[in-house]
Amino acid sequence: MDSFSCIDWVNFGMQVKAARGFLDLSKEDLGRAAHVAPATITRIESGASDVGFPNAGVALQNYFERNGVEFPKGTFSAQVAFRGAATDIAVTADPSMPAGTRFMWSN
Repeated sequence: MDSFSCIDWVNFGMQVKAARGFLDLSKEDLGRAAHVAPATITRIESGASDVGFPNAGVALQNYFERNGVEFPKGTFSAQVAFRGAATDIAVTADPSMPAGTRFMWSN
């Protein structure tokens, strides 16, 4: 992936927050691991498109994908799936639902 210029930042922010939760990472831990400032992660999770560093989205998505988190429909839909050793869990975050609503299932 070479550009995040057309991304839906609100959906991507939900994906980042869900993925961070799957991996049980604080913003500080994720920031250190992905080389992205925690303040930038906060802005991304809030849906902001002006994150100060143009490759922050790419860095975060690459980090998550290397650690078992998938973005099944790319960065245009708020879906993430975690492929762990013991279970598969997928979450769909629906922006039309009340804030924080997630639908979870396991395969």
